Amino acid sequence: MQPELQKKFSTFQASIFIGIIWLSWHIPLFWLEGAAQQGGSFVSFALSVFSMSFLFSWLYVKTNGSLFFAVLFHTSINYASALIVPFLIPSSNESKIFGIVFTIVLIVTAVLFAVRSRKLFMLKLEN
Repeated sequence: MQPELQKKFSTFQASIFIGIIWLSWHIPLFWLEGAAQQGGSFVSFALSVFSMSFLFSWLYVKTNGSLFFAVLFHTSINYASALIVPFLIPSSNESKIFGIVFTIVLIVTAVLFAVRSRKLFMLKLEN
């Protein structure tokens, strides 16, 4: 999706569009029994998804369109959130605090990447 979007739009615009699609894809999980998103904060999740869409876009462009690194990054995030975090932070109160801190870290990281790589986020990919 990224290369096709970037033929018409900048990396920044493509990141926003991908964030919307990604968030829409995950919305049903907020009502699915046993899903990681069930009972979680929609706002926190949405902010995390949009932040990660910018990080994924940056990674995709910087690796010349390598899906391997994008898949590796996504798998690492899923693995950490599903297996490592619950093991390290078992209580739900601590888990909520971690979720807020993690969201803030993602936002700050995405903003730093976007500011430091503003030329990358304004470019369109060559046909």
